[in-house]
Amino acid sequence: MKRNYPAQIILLILVITGLVFSFPYLKRFIRTGTAAIIYEPPVIRENVMHIACVGDSITYGAGVADADGNRSEEVTWPYMLEERFNHEVQVLNYGVCGRTLMHNNGYSYTDTEYFRLSQECGANGYLILLGTNDSKAELWDAAAYEAELEEFTASYLNLPGTPDVVLVTPPCAFAEDGSETAAYGIRNDVIRDEICPIIRRVAGKLGIRCFDLYAESESHPEWFADGVHPNVEGNRAIAEFIHRSIMG
Repeated sequence: MKRNYPAQIILLILVITGLVFSFPYLKRFIRTGTAAIIYEPPVIRENVMHIACVGDSITYGAGVADADGNRSEEVTWPYMLEERFNHEVQVLNYGVCGRTLMHNNGYSYTDTEYFRLSQECGANGYLILLGTNDSKAELWDAAAYEAELEEFTASYLNLPGTPDVVLVTPPCAFAEDGSETAAYGIRNDVIRDEICPIIRRVAGKLGIRCFDLYAESESHPEWFADGVHPNVEGNRAIAEFIHRSIMG
């Protein structure tokens, strides 16, 4: 005799089946805290020096990603930076889309698994590029940003092995209509007049280097896919600038 299954049971079976087949992607979503990231963390090579890049979607490579957020690692600036070292130095990409430096807003980089992984990777040096998303009107707090930037940077400076830590200012954000607010609510005036001076000030206070990517990029709107995220040309230019700054 044919058995009739209630619709709820059939629906439950379909949901469970979908979760089983999507489990690898579900794991990555849990690990990173954003659906835009669907790739595994960097695989660390042995017997080479390592530079870890800590940042948001600019570091991740959102400007060279497809509609689903997938991108080829080879066209991100961290990978292009590694190429400039002839792969004798491994550059690790720990960028996470949509993340801020500031805490207590639901978007903090420290809330991601990549924060822990970046601190446990044992890198010889760190490049920290966070602040673009902090510039949004609903998030910006200059005093909190400065205090938390110093605390965040110190957490890397105090890692075993005393790694070299460099702060990088966010690049210029370009608005198509000429206003100060670029895509995604990013405010270039806040980046230029508040965030960049704070980053330079904190770097000076901690006695570490600061690479001024804002100054390098402010006359190059052609480097950006949407005014905020670097395209292939922009990623290449950032890699060249950072390599030149490190070697210089």
